[in-house]
Amino acid sequence: MDAWQRTAYSGRLDDPDLALFVAYVSGEIAASARLEIGPPSPFGLLFGGGVAPPYRRMGIYRALVVERAREAKCRGLLYLCTEARETSKPILQNLGLLLAAREVTWVLNPSRRSNRARTSETRPLIRCLVI
Repeated sequence: MDAWQRTAYSGRLDDPDLALFVAYVSGEIAASARLEIGPPSPFGLLFGGGVAPPYRRMGIYRALVVERAREAKCRGLLYLCTEARETSKPILQNLGLLLAAREVTWVLNPSRRSNRARTSETRPLIRCLVI
């Protein structure tokens, strides 16, 4: 865990709406992720899932998603949502998550007199799973 992460989460370690997950390989931190629960809601939010490069392709990311789903279910949540990159798509789909929305980034072009915005990027944003 990096210093910024310790600083960011040290004040929330007793927060019942936050669960932090860390994966170790031979005593070394290999990956981390978190599960957050919003105000009374049936949704669990999966954030920050990342695996250090030397530990990729070992099933660690998948294991972190599965463990967070188990924790969410234990807490009585009905759904999981995540904002994920395309690289996570095969793993999330194999676990049953479905694409529910796409993100559209709009860029204001100040050189145009009409100040009309244009779309610069569309990418998958939210994948959801009924648990």
